[in-house]
Amino acid sequence: MNFPLILLLGIGVYAGAQVMFDCKPQPQETNIAPTGVATQSSHPGNARLVIDGNPNTNYFKGSCSHTDYQPRAWWRLDLQHSWQIASIRVVNRGDCCSARLNGAQIRIGNRPDNNNPVCGIITDISLGSSTRLCCHGMEGRYVSVVMPLRWEYLTLCEVEVFPVLQDQNMCKQLDLQPLSSYRVQSLTLNLS
Repeated sequence: MNFPLILLLGIGVYAGAQVMFDCKPQPQETNIAPTGVATQSSHPGNARLVIDGNPNTNYFKGSCSHTDYQPRAWWRLDLQHSWQIASIRVVNRGDCCSARLNGAQIRIGNRPDNNNPVCGIITDISLGSSTRLCCHGMEGRYVSVVMPLRWEYLTLCEVEVFPVLQDQNMCKQLDLQPLSSYRVQSLTLNLS
């Protein structure tokens, strides 16, 4: 069996397979968000509504949540254990206030605060629409939506979390062993 070689500078040459994380919806994917525990920075709305599976985007129909108007508003999902995340889908409110989500950061990691690595930033999302952020297998127990730069209400109607599918998770299936190992002291690349 032939494998492409992957060079990891400073570590060695490994036999491996290229792994691609597909951000498009997959027929066999499962939303794991409803199995988690949702919390948010303040409680005029119920954080659990964001993972209830109800796609209604009208806040007054009872399927969306929002925080108080505050600095660094956040919503967080505890998935109960660490997962490799392929993508996250965020659904915006449909009856008003679409700009509230602009600038929101989606963070994934194992810290129970909101200082985990950023998967993506929502830059523009219209009323009642959704955006899907590709997280490329980022690993974490916690998924957070954070408004880091301004005072704002954080309004969410649904957050769906899709883990890496087993057939996409080839790195965990293969026991990769170094073919050779060496130390790099100096490296010059000529890209002409």
